[in-house]
Amino acid sequence: QLELTLCGIAHCVQSNTRPSDSMPSAAHILHFVVAACALWNTSAAAAIGAIATAVSCEAKGAAGELCRRTGPHAPYGTMTVGNALIQRGLSNSRRIASLMEAHSQNGDLEVEAQREFTLRFIQWNVYYKNKNTWGLANELSSFAPDVLGLNEFTASLETMAADLSTASGRTYKVQPGRGGWQGSGTDIFYDDSKLKAIEGGLEKVLCHGTRGGQRAANWAVLQHRETSKIIVTGGIHLSYCASGCDSTHECELNKFYDKMEAMKRKYPGSGVVWMGDLNRSPNSIIVRNLFQGMIGSRQTFVVADLAKTEGNTYYNGGSPIDHILGEPEAFTRQSGGRIPGKGVFGQRLVGADHFPVYADVICAVSSSPSQSTSPAGETFYRKDDGVGGWG
Repeated sequence: QLELTLCGIAHCVQSNTRPSDSMPSAAHILHFVVAACALWNTSAAAAIGAIATAVSCEAKGAAGELCRRTGPHAPYGTMTVGNALIQRGLSNSRRIASLMEAHSQNGDLEVEAQREFTLRFIQWNVYYKNKNTWGLANELSSFAPDVLGLNEFTASLETMAADLSTASGRTYKVQPGRGGWQGSGTDIFYDDSKLKAIEGGLEKVLCHGTRGGQRAANWAVLQHRETSKIIVTGGIHLSYCASGCDSTHECELNKFYDKMEAMKRKYPGSGVVWMGDLNRSPNSIIVRNLFQGMIGSRQTFVVADLAKTEGNTYYNGGSPIDHILGEPEAFTRQSGGRIPGKGVFGQRLVGADHFPVYADVICAVSSSPSQSTSPAGETFYRKDDGVGGWG
């Protein structure tokens, strides 16, 4: 539908331009491509291809350059094709502008364009004995996250935030409500220049069969400063069990999801991305059920694998057990997996026994709500050098 519409508009531009009129300039076409990307909430590729086919190869090259500089999504808000064309100055012909405005007034081309933005999430199990905050921060400095989730972090939270800020040149803060240690969860750090914290917390998770020490559920509600959109994040570190312990993992996840669902109810229209070392591969029944919106017999919100990591995340091998999961209707994956160059098989990374994973996503969360204050293919590896580790 997008490509056909764009081809039709471009043909209209050609057909309705008098010989004395100049054809739309490359700059005009560029503006149109970016506006169209926002209007249809889609990739710029189809727009560039359609315009290039109907207008000129020159436009294709110029449009590609602009879309590379501005990204395939543009936050223009609610627009119609007609007023988008007028606002961005595509049409050199009053007749074409009138034609497109007439279509928009008829309502047949009006599109609600969500304001979009990108975020980078990184999750990393750093090993509970590791206190090297500067080393961890320095490893991430060239691939800085907007939201960072750390498992088994036992060093100073404030020092970690300060070291992240110094190493990256950004300003990181610790999630609200973290308080004292309650168990092994996913501690959240966020870029305060891009996101502001609304609320957060940490709660102990202890189930029958929990091992390696008690677990914890972290949650944080963040608001994108530019668009006011709400993101619910957090995470948990599930128990390590050599043979799986499905019922224990379901219990731990249920307690964590109690918090996620409470935040979703409190902030209607928000989207959830959560992270953690689950000690389960993407092929396990536990993770496959999460993809279907199920925890055991409990029905909950559906998540997708935003990292899609291939290969081991524990340094000595095995399936990927570190995850970044998010609601597919709210977040579109651009890229993800192991961070390039971060981790050599069999070697710890600045003291961490896991390798960091990331997900770059396009966020299409609904407008900011009013705040009333909403084992197939699996291999298990022991991951600690002594009894009592978190796993």
